[in-house]
Amino acid sequence: MKKPEDFVEEVEAIKLALGTVQYSGISIKVSFELCLRKYLELFEHTGDSRYLRNALLHMQAFLEMGFVYEEFADLFDRILSEIGFDKEEVFPKRFYSAAKVKLVKGEVRKMIPRWSASKYHTLPINEVVNDIIEKVTKKREGHYYYHSNQNPQKKDDDIYELVITNEECFFYDISRKKYYMFVE
Repeated sequence: MKKPEDFVEEVEAIKLALGTVQYSGISIKVSFELCLRKYLELFEHTGDSRYLRNALLHMQAFLEMGFVYEEFADLFDRILSEIGFDKEEVFPKRFYSAAKVKLVKGEVRKMIPRWSASKYHTLPINEVVNDIIEKVTKKREGHYYYHSNQNPQKKDDDIYELVITNEECFFYDISRKKYYMFVE
């Protein structure tokens, strides 16, 4: 059986699909867990190992989005055991691609690699950084968007999304498909 790194497009599609559930007020973590449990149930019912492969790809997407293996370690370990792999073999630390960011100005600013001086941006960059820190610190639930350049005559707008829910908080660089998680 191929490993998750052999399915880059499929993992990106999963991240895109499950990343949209947040817009309905549904937790990404809960959705991942439900999907994985359903794949395991379908495998146990049918014996078809393709369900395990799909579960493995969902696990890959989960980790690439910045969530940690340990949140569902028992479920993940069970799936890996059924498929005949171990954690270190399939998910070495290089796969944990979401950056962990301290909630300080310098670190938050690094999440935003490009910000224009254009009057078409959401706010000046220092205000964006302060806004992110304030919203995360005060746990203001919602989906917040920051545009680097919304000039209708240009196409170089980098869009960033801050998601804060009761269950998760992350920053998403939409243009670069990079996730960031905040650490205390």
